[in-house]
Amino acid sequence: MIITKLNALNVVLNLYNCLIILLVICFLIPKAKNNKPNTCFLICNIFFMIFALADTVTWLFDGTKNPLFFLILKVSMFIFYLTQPLMFLSFIKFMKVYMTPKKDSIYFWISIDILIFIYAIALFFTPSQGIFYYFNSDFLYCRGKYQFLSVLINGIILFSGFVYLILNHKQVTTIELFCFFLFFFIPTVSEFIQLMNYGISLIITGLTIPIILIFMNIHTKLENNLATIIDQSVMKEEEIIKIKDNTILGLSNLVENRDKDNGNHVKRIMKYVELLCRQCVKNGVYADTIDEAYIQRLIKSVPMHDIGKIVVPDEILVKKGQLSVNDINQIQKHVTEGAKIVNEVLSYEKDKKLVKMTENVVLFHHEKWDGTGYPKGLKNRSIPLSARIMAIADVFDALVTSRIYKEETLNIEDAFSLIKINSEKSFDPQLIKQFELIENDIKKVVEEYGV
Repeated sequence: MIITKLNALNVVLNLYNCLIILLVICFLIPKAKNNKPNTCFLICNIFFMIFALADTVTWLFDGTKNPLFFLILKVSMFIFYLTQPLMFLSFIKFMKVYMTPKKDSIYFWISIDILIFIYAIALFFTPSQGIFYYFNSDFLYCRGKYQFLSVLINGIILFSGFVYLILNHKQVTTIELFCFFLFFFIPTVSEFIQLMNYGISLIITGLTIPIILIFMNIHTKLENNLATIIDQSVMKEEEIIKIKDNTILGLSNLVENRDKDNGNHVKRIMKYVELLCRQCVKNGVYADTIDEAYIQRLIKSVPMHDIGKIVVPDEILVKKGQLSVNDINQIQKHVTEGAKIVNEVLSYEKDKKLVKMTENVVLFHHEKWDGTGYPKGLKNRSIPLSARIMAIADVFDALVTSRIYKEETLNIEDAFSLIKINSEKSFDPQLIKQFELIENDIKKVVEEYGV
């Protein structure tokens, strides 16, 4: 095997182009998912990469007398001829996906398929019949008698792509049109020069130039389109979340109004809960649990704390005076029924921590620190922290507001005193200490939303 200076130059030039295309492919691979233009452009570049590597191997092993190398040479030459029309076809299909053309005909694609079929049949018989190429007694590549047929078919495919581009030129910008045009023009000129000057390999470089220009000028647009889609998706998701939160808040207020409570009850306890949580963060109380994410989840959970009252009969909810044992049992069922409703209403929710916290708030906000609460008689820290926080906010608001089952209300100072007395019996002592520290802030909430 003798490697001439010209062959060495062609190999080096091809490898340089292969490196460039490899970088383009590596960049496109992660971008191709769920993006059809990127996928089609990636396929085109993969065909080009195979085409360029096959051409490189043929220049490297041309004239070899080593049986193994000669076999590699024959396989590479076959791949070189095979991938050329596939590369051009994949580029035209990339244009179709990218441009979403108004003028597209099934006959156009059938014609190209027929051309490639004829090309494939001729190529299949080339190794034995020397149609496109053959190897002489010195194991050197030579052009076949009908090699012009290969050039003609590839030329027709390129010309068809060019016509397709012209017919749909309004679908792209001027810069994009110029880049697409170069893909058809430069390889055609390179092929012509290569035919006239046997031994010069220009077609790989001729293809690399427009590929890079297309990548630089068009991929920016593809990225911007993807970014726009992502932004729109985020906006839609935010709208859905807002609708969901408003629906839950509206449903919760609807449940409240059945027992004639002030509709601002939910708004007040949401504020109480947030203030208490932030005070805990400030002083490092339950620092291993309470952070910003925890606070936001708890605020979202609060409106559903009494959602189970929807299953309690109206005559019990609006009943004045003392409740019977049966009435009390019916009302106490609202926590277990509420937990079931939470799991049904939030079954679509991706944030499973939010679902679990909401379930805990609904189910356990009537548990007491000493274990005398319901539904399970949990005590101390076996009661979920979110429910212990909720219990303080809920009871405080009940003390300072009038309810259907009680006429008298306490002022804020007396309500704080009563809650403090019940610390270690009904409430978490640590939380009560923090709750006392935000009395002034609680007063502002009461003044803002009224009782």
